[in-house]
Amino acid sequence: MNSIILSSKKKIINLLNEYLLEIDKNVKNSKHELQWFSDSSKLDSILFKEKSVYYVVEGNIIIYMGDELNKKDNTFFISPRNILLSMNEFFEILNYKPINSSYQIINLNTSKSRYRLVFSFTSIDEKFLKNLDYRKLYYCIDCNLCQTVCPISKVIPDFYPIEDIKRQIMEKNMVSEPLCTSCKACETVCPANIKMSEYLLNLKFKKEKTFLERILIMLNNKPKYQEKVNNYINNRLK
Repeated sequence: MNSIILSSKKKIINLLNEYLLEIDKNVKNSKHELQWFSDSSKLDSILFKEKSVYYVVEGNIIIYMGDELNKKDNTFFISPRNILLSMNEFFEILNYKPINSSYQIINLNTSKSRYRLVFSFTSIDEKFLKNLDYRKLYYCIDCNLCQTVCPISKVIPDFYPIEDIKRQIMEKNMVSEPLCTSCKACETVCPANIKMSEYLLNLKFKKEKTFLERILIMLNNKPKYQEKVNNYINNRLK
């Protein structure tokens, strides 16, 4: 686990309102255009663009991950998950997320070109950020390390543990079909310390519960029974 990434991601996501206000002020003061995007229906068309751009609050900086920027390419799409506090965090992310292309650092305070920044904040973001448990999934840095160690991914090549959790929450507002061997290998490699077993194994994320599951949840709230309950859940899902 990397403490720089974890502490920075926690701070950004948990104090997002404050940082969005700071970003709004930074960008407008540097004479660039800022827009807020909230149309979920068009999200797929810009998702690939979001993944290639970071915004660094400290310094009012854009980091573009890709080939040389065309002079006409003056628009950057940025999601809440790609806001960073400092350049140090970006360099730490590179340790876990090797890139196949070069990256460009654009200081918005000194750049002679004028850029348009589009921050997407959709209903999907709202769903995750409103729920304190789901919000933790936004600590993810898209390094895909969880996929490289997951035994399920060896059988289903396109399976990504964290992406499957997010998909189920978006589609059903719960995690009801856990594809998990309870090995917790994903947690040992996650640089953002996301406990995916909380979503895959913990019964509190199931919407409809049997009588036995309700009893287990009640017992799990009592410290002296927690270990037994967790062992029962893990054995049941093996």
